[in-house]
Amino acid sequence: MRLMLNKVWLICSILLLISLSSVNGTSSTDYGAVAALGNAISGGGGTATTWSGNDCCTWPGIVCDPDTLRVTDIVLRAEDAPDRVPTNGKLVWSGDWTGLISDSICLLDQLSTLIVSDWNSISGEIPACITSLSSLRILDLSGNKISGGIPSDIGKLSQLIVLNLADNEIFGSLPPSVVNLGSLQLLDISNNKISGEIPSEFGEMKMLSSATLSQNQISGSIPASIATLSRMADLDLSMNQISGSIPEGIGSTPVLSTLNLCSNQLSGEIPATLFSSKGLSRLNLSRNSLEGKLPDNFCSESYFTVLDLSYNKLSGEVPKSIRSVKYMGTLDLSNNNFEA
Repeated sequence: MRLMLNKVWLICSILLLISLSSVNGTSSTDYGAVAALGNAISGGGGTATTWSGNDCCTWPGIVCDPDTLRVTDIVLRAEDAPDRVPTNGKLVWSGDWTGLISDSICLLDQLSTLIVSDWNSISGEIPACITSLSSLRILDLSGNKISGGIPSDIGKLSQLIVLNLADNEIFGSLPPSVVNLGSLQLLDISNNKISGEIPSEFGEMKMLSSATLSQNQISGSIPASIATLSRMADLDLSMNQISGSIPEGIGSTPVLSTLNLCSNQLSGEIPATLFSSKGLSRLNLSRNSLEGKLPDNFCSESYFTVLDLSYNKLSGEVPKSIRSVKYMGTLDLSNNNFEA
């Protein structure tokens, strides 16, 4: 009975908030939205013993603008819970969170940061209306059991800097509109069930410095436009079903330091620029179907902490210039067809 009453209260709260959404938000509507969010996530069982009173700006994990008293940041990480780490006075949760991320979150029209991560039991889909939060800069829902697809119009979040949806159960393709995220610096959708191809215009995200798309079911080829990302430092497309060749210009990306393409279905020859790069320190192309000879153009200023080309179809002699690199940490050329 109590659970039923809580569900009725939640539905009534959301309906009330929706009826107010046609007008500009206020601190009072923010309070109702956050309360509804907490009730939905906790499954009606109470969110946090410290989430009490009528001023949600004093609640742990909630940050408000000091002048307008509007909610600007929600930071709720499981690692802050006292059963995960020693009590630090920050949060007092009533156990692991379950339930859904309520649509009420979309009424917080001044929200800049939304982090609800590593709770493991939070499920449901990402609210489609989340793309209406035009001020959102950080969206981190990693480490949960969120399913469904990424909102098709995710590209509307023009201010977004961080998009982290890793370690969930999200499926469907990466929406084409993602390339409109012109401010995005970090993209992590690893360890999900995302399929389809990487949008061909991926290189339009000129501010992107880290992209982790590993451990999915992504197919198709690596877009040539990726090689135009001048700020890209870390690119991980490993453990997918990507085929075709490695784009020729990818080794010329000026600040690229980590490239992990292992465990795909890549073929063709390895671009020579990957071995002459001065900044690339971690290169893993193992477990593909790459073939041909290694170019004899290793750079004396190269500093490889990891160079893994194992389990391919490479042939010929191991180039002598590989001995000239400034540093070589882990080197694995096994399970190829190199000459003795």
